[in-house]
Amino acid sequence: MNMPVALAQKPASLVERTAQRYGVDPDKMLSTLKATAFRSGDKPISNEQMMALLIVAERHGLDPFTKQIYAYPDKYGGIVPVVGVDGWIDIVQSHPQFDGMSFVWQGGTEANMTCTIWRKDRTHPTVVTEYLDECRRNTEPWKMARRMMRHKALIQCARVAFGFAGIHDEEEAADILHSRPQASTGNRVRDALKPQATAAARADDDGVIDMEEGPFGDEAVTKLGAYLESMAGAGADEAIELLDRARTDLTDPGEYETLAGAYRARFTPEIASDDN
Repeated sequence: MNMPVALAQKPASLVERTAQRYGVDPDKMLSTLKATAFRSGDKPISNEQMMALLIVAERHGLDPFTKQIYAYPDKYGGIVPVVGVDGWIDIVQSHPQFDGMSFVWQGGTEANMTCTIWRKDRTHPTVVTEYLDECRRNTEPWKMARRMMRHKALIQCARVAFGFAGIHDEEEAADILHSRPQASTGNRVRDALKPQATAAARADDDGVIDMEEGPFGDEAVTKLGAYLESMAGAGADEAIELLDRARTDLTDPGEYETLAGAYRARFTPEIASDDN
């Protein structure tokens, strides 16, 4: 008797996985998030920018619908991901090694807030102190200075304790957007990699790659879109090859910025441990 052959199912794309998580239609989800998860004014949001935000959101388990994470588009076609304080608290407390935290406020001429985070797998806690005169801004939220200092100390301590990178708070994002002279994020990754040839993506002269089905259901997507889709499902070694190929394949620095941000969102912990 001839037995039926089971056909391997194509893994769900990043967009499909995110839509399934919320039980919504993928197309409607994308249009909704483009309108609500970006602080862009009237500037249109590209599929590649949306994909980059979804990669960061999935990497950290954050919910863009409740504003745990959102983004600003930058002038190079990339994004600056922003995580609200509720999002920072969620990713810290959801970490499997998290074992508690505390805050200590000290007033006076050198007013500061100290955050201490304990990890289950480390003998000593991580302790970070942030100083009011270095953090304070002339904005409405800073009327509650101690609360804002608690947020600042939490974020910086979480970065040291867990290696979170590539995500920012609102004020950091504003600094990046107003002071960045060029698409410089990812230089450390670029400089650390040695050139290797890979067939990760092939495109015509117009930068359009033909695919049976792209990350957003199109038959033809941009070269960057193809890279982002590949990055979403790549292992660590394959992701490095993708990033290396993109050094010369993506001529727009903003496109490389977006891909490098997607790489960091998935693999920064590995990079951080290698650097230490």
